[in-house]
Amino acid sequence: MKKSAHPIVVAIITLASLSSLIASCSKKSSSDNTPTTNSFTWNYNGTKYTATLDSAYEFSYPGSQHYVVAIIGSNFQTSFTKRIAFNLPSFNAGTYTISTSGNKFLYAENNGLDEFGNSGTITIGAYQNNKLSGSFSCNFPGSVVITGSFTNVPVCP
Repeated sequence: MKKSAHPIVVAIITLASLSSLIASCSKKSSSDNTPTTNSFTWNYNGTKYTATLDSAYEFSYPGSQHYVVAIIGSNFQTSFTKRIAFNLPSFNAGTYTISTSGNKFLYAENNGLDEFGNSGTITIGAYQNNKLSGSFSCNFPGSVVITGSFTNVPVCP
């Protein structure tokens, strides 16, 4: 009988692989050359954080066709202190349930903390003009809850 990789190991490898694709997308301006204002904020252990980089991606990659990532740092792959990432089956408006086997939600710190949420919701409020907006609330082991919102996050192909 062939053994399959543990789901969390597969998810970590998938998220790491996706990170290499992320560096190519940058924030864009609207068609009238006015800079687009976007934000991605979250609350963790009573502290509010604001991402310095955020992007969303649509591509055909097994298990993660729609991926959103936000960091505090200067490089998605190597230079960050905190990172939130989640995958969804689509960016269509609606509420998606977070689970350990479907719509995964990752919170990571550069000190080695990589934690997957075990329940909660991600709500996509709008996906228009290659911009994504919504909110999330994710429960982690040990009664930790991360809540947040994102507005006009650029979506890259």
